[in-house]
Amino acid sequence: MNKEKFELMLDEARAAYPNHSHILTIYEKPTDYPNDYVVRLNMANKDGVQHTSCHYRASTLNEVRAAIPQGHFTCVGRAEKDDPVIVESYI
Repeated sequence: MNKEKFELMLDEARAAYPNHSHILTIYEKPTDYPNDYVVRLNMANKDGVQHTSCHYRASTLNEVRAAIPQGHFTCVGRAEKDDPVIVESYI
């Protein structure tokens, strides 16, 4: 998925699911893309977390960070117990 399509899918998800928290998580070399960084959209509400197919991958961390819309998400880092491939998350 290219950056423009990723941004469009983010906009559509935010509009279609306004009562969900939209969480972007950046991964370094996950098993499905072992040579890349990946940012993935997950949505959460009172019933739990829904994983989506909305993702963007690139060869550098800065490239995937650049795909995150400015002014809409805040970096919350990572938790000590997170999977080691998780770099950081945005809410």
